[in-house]
Amino acid sequence: MARFSNSAWANRIWQPTQHEEANWLGEATPAKQIKIREIVADRLAELRQSKRVEPAVTPETVRYVHRSLFSQLHWAAGDYRGTPISETSSDAVQAMGSRTTERVGRLMEDLFNRLKVQRYIRGLPKEEFVFQEANLINAIVNRVSPFYYGNHLVTKFIAQHVAEHAGHKFDLLTVSDARFVIAIKEAEKNDLVPLRDLVRSNSRPHAAIIFEAAMRSGNWFAILEHPRFKPAQDIVLEAIGDFNGRWRIAADELSTRERAIIRRVQSELDAGRLRDAPTGSDRAWHLGKNWSRDP
Repeated sequence: MARFSNSAWANRIWQPTQHEEANWLGEATPAKQIKIREIVADRLAELRQSKRVEPAVTPETVRYVHRSLFSQLHWAAGDYRGTPISETSSDAVQAMGSRTTERVGRLMEDLFNRLKVQRYIRGLPKEEFVFQEANLINAIVNRVSPFYYGNHLVTKFIAQHVAEHAGHKFDLLTVSDARFVIAIKEAEKNDLVPLRDLVRSNSRPHAAIIFEAAMRSGNWFAILEHPRFKPAQDIVLEAIGDFNGRWRIAADELSTRERAIIRRVQSELDAGRLRDAPTGSDRAWHLGKNWSRDP
């Protein structure tokens, strides 16, 4: 297991609130809080590497992630809000808690059923992905807030996991909790612009990353015979003349026109487009033969 027992890094990915700290098992001393954050950071790294989380996320997936991160560190690890603190709680407290737990469960089921209908936001253009990913984050943190504590870290993990399987590299876990908190507080006031900006600036389609690496290195092994890259590859091959010309790209021995065409293809992949072979004026636009394209 890769270990990240570093207090600064642990604080960056997750900083519990004073309310959360008051709920930890045992005495919440500063030294213990540092140790707990390091334990959680280690568990997070292990969970990411283990591949135990299924691509199709469900409410049980979210509970599993919470339990994996906070088991034996808090009495309600993996349980929704409303779970009684102890079996000796009064009947009124238990009844109230039970209603809260049921409500959270219904909201989570509804949220992830809608995500399933959306095909887990796979195959979307970049900007639509940004909107839907921001909606998902806002729904978990602000609309549901399923757990007593750790909602930010669990939401970061789930959102990044969904993004990865939707074809986007999304480095949400490296975003400081301070910036994340600002974005979700604005979202709570129905201003999702900061949260969308956060998603947009920290995410990029996998296809764009792979294509850029192939163009820079001249090694096209990752994109050859891959249907996702065929439209882009065909345009580039037409621009540079033949397959052997790929080495001219890596050596930066291209004409101004050729560079412009490759930049255009790259920008389309960065936008999550160019999934099908362009035709008509759209293809002519990609090849720099005119300045307009079909709408």
